Amino acid sequence: MKPTRLIVVFVLCLLVAGCASTNYSAFEGGRIVEGTGGTKKTVDGIDIWNNGSPPRKFKVIGIIDDVRRQSLIGMAGYEGALVKKAKEAGGDGIIFLDSHSELVGYYNSGESGTANTTGSAYGYGNTAYYQGQTTYQSYGSTTSAIRDKITKVAVIKYVE
Repeated sequence: MKPTRLIVVFVLCLLVAGCASTNYSAFEGGRIVEGTGGTKKTVDGIDIWNNGSPPRKFKVIGIIDDVRRQSLIGMAGYEGALVKKAKEAGGDGIIFLDSHSELVGYYNSGESGTANTTGSAYGYGNTAYYQGQTTYQSYGSTTSAIRDKITKVAVIKYVE
């Protein structure tokens, strides 16, 4: 890989990694509800409810909106960011409300091609002659979709 391509890839990685935002908003007026059960896993003391809700009484104390680039680098720390925000808010768990991806653009990479000329020149008297050949080599390019993952979760506090 050419040094200029390495620099471009490095800059793109930095941009992609910096495209994440995880914002918490307090929820006012939440009433106490009792869930019906579902699937959960616990990460760093926070229950993550992917399908369903806790089979116990709880109250919604806030909402987390998370937007990040849907790539290996962009998704690194996704779950950890949600858990960190829930902990900071004093929550016991999160319930996924919505998660989808959105097309935000395209990235095109590749080179169009190079031209190479080879030949020989010679002179005779006051006249110069050139005889040669030009070859053109085309390189392929790749177009990739750029997507953002948009997630909304409820931060909950267990009651009792």
